[in-house]
Amino acid sequence: MNKKIIIIAILAVFGGAGLAVWATSNPFTWTNGLVGYWPFDGQYTTSTAGTTDVSGNGGWGTFTNGVGVTGGISGQAAKIDGVDDYVSVADKDSLDWTGGGWSVEAWVFISGVSTDWVHLIDKGNSNYWLDLSGGASAGKEIAFYTSIGGNWSSGYVPLPNNEWHHVVGVGDDTAKTLKIYLDGRLGTPAGSYTGSPSANTGALVFGALAGARYANGMLDEIRMYNRVLSADEVMQHYQQTRRRVGI
Repeated sequence: MNKKIIIIAILAVFGGAGLAVWATSNPFTWTNGLVGYWPFDGQYTTSTAGTTDVSGNGGWGTFTNGVGVTGGISGQAAKIDGVDDYVSVADKDSLDWTGGGWSVEAWVFISGVSTDWVHLIDKGNSNYWLDLSGGASAGKEIAFYTSIGGNWSSGYVPLPNNEWHHVVGVGDDTAKTLKIYLDGRLGTPAGSYTGSPSANTGALVFGALAGARYANGMLDEIRMYNRVLSADEVMQHYQQTRRRVGI
């Protein structure tokens, strides 16, 4: 009888602990508000045509001008040459930020610098984009932008070249703030803006502003959310991917 009581007590303790661990890595944070997800892995990608949006929202990514596929942070990544490569997703209402919250997440590997501004992820060059700075600091800093009667920025944070980094841009139309996170940490104090973002009919483009400002390197695990990812969620996504791939 005593042994049964002890066994039951042990199961209760470890069962409770298991639930607690699950709660701190809740998979719901990966899917809540997810409107696009492009992992570029082999079962979802053809080497020349494009890649599937596995969120279920149908945002097929078309490879343009020889986008390649190579080993990424997790599985495969899109390889872009900095000359004319990009991935294009046709305009969809679900990919426009029109109020509330918006979050853009990706793992990026930048292979070199440019003297021009470089766009990593861009929705019609106005709704939102992740931007590498031009000029004297070309290719060395990254920011999250929107355009509402002018360009508004989260502020820039240094982005080292030739290594993988986790980048998240977050727009909050309630607080009127723009944030950029690098490797799980808020990169700068939040930028602010006035007005509200509005939809456009432009494509969602990875690796360029379609027709210009091409990035050189690799992009992987791109996700879009129609809500604000919290600081804790951003850190959780970063840490869980690092643990899963062993970096």
